[in-house]
Amino acid sequence: MIVWKQVLMSCAICLLAAVSRGQDASATAHRFSFGGADNSEFLLDGQPFQIRAGEMHPDRIPPEYWRHRIRMAKAMGLNTAAIYVFWNAHEPEEGRYDFTSPARDVGAFLRIARDEGMWVLLRPGPYCCGEWDFGGIPTYLPRYPDLKLRALADARYAKAVEHYLRELAGVVRPNLVENGGSILMVQIENEYGGIFKGHFNLDTVADTFLDMSKWKKGVVWVNGHNLGRFWFIGPQQRLFCPAPWLEAGANDIVVLDLVMTEPQPLEGKTERN
Repeated sequence: MIVWKQVLMSCAICLLAAVSRGQDASATAHRFSFGGADNSEFLLDGQPFQIRAGEMHPDRIPPEYWRHRIRMAKAMGLNTAAIYVFWNAHEPEEGRYDFTSPARDVGAFLRIARDEGMWVLLRPGPYCCGEWDFGGIPTYLPRYPDLKLRALADARYAKAVEHYLRELAGVVRPNLVENGGSILMVQIENEYGGIFKGHFNLDTVADTFLDMSKWKKGVVWVNGHNLGRFWFIGPQQRLFCPAPWLEAGANDIVVLDLVMTEPQPLEGKTERN
């Protein structure tokens, strides 16, 4: 039997509505909402609206090509760009924010999108899972060896997140759809799931396969050894743990699941069973 203890990866407090700036007088305000049966439809100005989105990260594209990339996406039939804002790209040093230099001017990208008739789904983190260094978290934070990343219970992390989102709010607010901007929705935190720590006891050890079919998507460690990735889509639902990595008696297990917020049953199988 595995005894679990969850370590929550809390998402940030939504501060993006906290700062208000003047609306562009030339922009047309729109209303984005939900409707239809059981609120299962998106509505734009009261009419059913289908979001056809593709990923586009301004921090990865030279600013000279932003308009070109948006036009290419529209030519593909897309009407929305899902974009990350990578925290560490905009706070390279503690307390020094950059939302104005050409390659970091998020507001300019959002205005170009509006002018080109492209809507935006904004994902500002604070943590992002887009194959970006350290998930976008600034490199100055790990200088605190006991800091709990992605946990608002740690006041130092929570304060850093709050400062970042307050700075970003000034850029985002005038670009919201209700202010005549291009942003339909904002998602705070990406890949929000759970880390679960547990232990189990063995009388004898043997090569073992862990059945992860009750879980969704993530990574497993046993006694500090990475067993690899599991995913409920496809064959990666059983992970191999060789006998030398196991101990007679107590063993530790850690599961990172990017979807589940509660621990699920987990069973080990050997050649004998």
